Amino acid sequence: MSTKRAVVVLGVGSDGTSLFAGLLHRLGFYVGEDKDLIPTNKQNPKGFYEHRGLPDINRVLLKEHRIGEYEPSNLIEDSNYACDVAAFFEQTFENHNRVVLKDPRFCVTLPVWAAVIEKTHSLNLLVVQRSLE
Repeated sequence: MSTKRAVVVLGVGSDGTSLFAGLLHRLGFYVGEDKDLIPTNKQNPKGFYEHRGLPDINRVLLKEHRIGEYEPSNLIEDSNYACDVAAFFEQTFENHNRVVLKDPRFCVTLPVWAAVIEKTHSLNLLVVQRSLE
């Protein structure tokens, strides 16, 4: 079992995923260099704590399987772009012992990422879900 840990924060927008990713970041988990993070905006002035490369790659995976950005779907189990996922993860996160990855699209693309992450890190999932009430 690897002593390296990767936490993937699963949830949709406005469920509190940024809050939990930010807390993990403050506890020493690596989310990426500041210049590589999605910038704050009016809806999320405290930050998303999300590497801008993650949504880019996940959009490619969705497009490959002809899945719309907000379309309910089964999990994507494999991809012709698995090598690109691996290259991005290795370049961005592999040399860090504790990392956190967040993107709402992980709710569909997680199996492709898990196959890559689990080669070097122990994978942990943090599911964030806000009550519908």
